[in-house]
Amino acid sequence: MQAPGATGMAAIPGPVVHPPTLAEIRAGLPASFLDHLKDTLDVTDAELASVVGIPRQTLVRRRLRGVLRRDEGDRAATVARVFDMALSYFDGNRKHALEWLKHPNPALAGETPLGRADTATGAGDVIDLIGRLEHGIPT
Repeated sequence: MQAPGATGMAAIPGPVVHPPTLAEIRAGLPASFLDHLKDTLDVTDAELASVVGIPRQTLVRRRLRGVLRRDEGDRAATVARVFDMALSYFDGNRKHALEWLKHPNPALAGETPLGRADTATGAGDVIDLIGRLEHGIPT
């Protein structure tokens, strides 16, 4: 099943960050990963802090320190994984993926998929929803 609005369009250019590997997370992701994620998601620092679950002041400290703690890197990687799956669902169309991630979704109790991805459980809900959409299962 083709994603709504993805009528064989070419990928929309823009920054894209791909989920890091488990080894990279365990070793400590560079804080620059957050900047790449911010650019990819086209969000503000406050929005990034909210979805990754890191207070804004902590974001500033991590940028100065240069490395994320394992739990912070894991949460950022989860958000990147959600974006990556949405991007895949929309056949590489970054614009459509971002619109979908930022639009309230009735299947997620009216939350945006990006907002719902602020916890592992919520991210799992979004990933499950994408899987259902890919297989044409009503939500």
